[in-house]
Amino acid sequence: MSNDKISLTLLEHLPVEIFLQIFALLPLQQLVTSFSGLNFYIDSIIQSVRGKNHGIRYNDTDAMKLLQLFPTLIDRLVIVNADMIDLKSLINLRSLTLEYGTKAQLNTIRPHYFPKLQILHIKALRATLKNSMKNISDLFQVILSNGFPQLRICTALDIGTVPFGDTWIGSSSLQILNLKMKTDQDYEKLLLKLPDGCQLTTYEKSSIDYTTRLSFSERKRLNRELLNLKQLELENKFILDNSPVAPLFDTNKPPPRFNNSRMTKRPLREDVTIIQGRILPQSELCCRASFLIEIVLPREYPFKCPEITLLDPIYHPNISTSATYCGCWCGFGFAVADKYRPTITTLSSIIKTIIHIIDSPFIGEESHNPERLLVYRNDYQTF
Repeated sequence: MSNDKISLTLLEHLPVEIFLQIFALLPLQQLVTSFSGLNFYIDSIIQSVRGKNHGIRYNDTDAMKLLQLFPTLIDRLVIVNADMIDLKSLINLRSLTLEYGTKAQLNTIRPHYFPKLQILHIKALRATLKNSMKNISDLFQVILSNGFPQLRICTALDIGTVPFGDTWIGSSSLQILNLKMKTDQDYEKLLLKLPDGCQLTTYEKSSIDYTTRLSFSERKRLNRELLNLKQLELENKFILDNSPVAPLFDTNKPPPRFNNSRMTKRPLREDVTIIQGRILPQSELCCRASFLIEIVLPREYPFKCPEITLLDPIYHPNISTSATYCGCWCGFGFAVADKYRPTITTLSSIIKTIIHIIDSPFIGEESHNPERLLVYRNDYQTF
């Protein structure tokens, strides 16, 4: 018994610095399990600890209890699909990741609750985007009115688009911001409000970032090109399925509207930007199908022409069995280096040219598939 008392006395008389060094090495769960409740002296030291990471997933009871008992210890918190969490006591929080959060949780991301917030990541919401839009707008009204003066990094994914707020003045310490703006004009307005050197990206969906290697002007052109490709859908010519800002979600499901092509993950290439979509020919031969196409933009794009490949088989005199296009005078002038014009040739014009050639095959002597050309010219009904 006396030995126990001596051990306890020795433990209590250790310098506070020793305890703090030990506690700094332990995860929050282990720290609390091993030392909390031994005595008032050690409990008071635990309450003075800072810099602990914590995560709560799917309303885990033990993790939520730790948050309630020791909120001031935590400076980095990750919450995933935990709608029962109250965030109002985390006055020392510096980094918050909120995935599938509630509207109430969005409303608690405010300076008086998180005065030291430096990093904020938001991904998806439990409520519908329509029902959450006011909460999202209110949050970014605070963020972009310098409500968090220490905020350095802010990313928002899978929350829809956000309109520009006329009262936004920016955020003084912001270095990285990802926020999908409602319009190109909103994007330009936001850019003017951000501090010099702040990196602004506009990915709406959580996906691999293919475009960090691009300069601002190159990203701007790519975004414009993608908007033009989306416009082709209204013309019933093309459907954009996979791009740097429109990721491929479920590879096991056929693309909407058609079931002849199957979206498959192609090998990732770090040196290029890959766009996938479906062309919709209008001719009698092909109008009942869509054809998956891949556009690969090389690092030198737009100064180097894109690589075009059909991922679906198509029986056509101008398309080889390997699904690549010829460099002959069949109309695919963009595929020939000396015919490609970086300032004139756009991705939408390329798609329109492909559709035109599929609908109206070139029947000259030079063709990428001579056998099919003979059938097309001599026996159209069989073709």
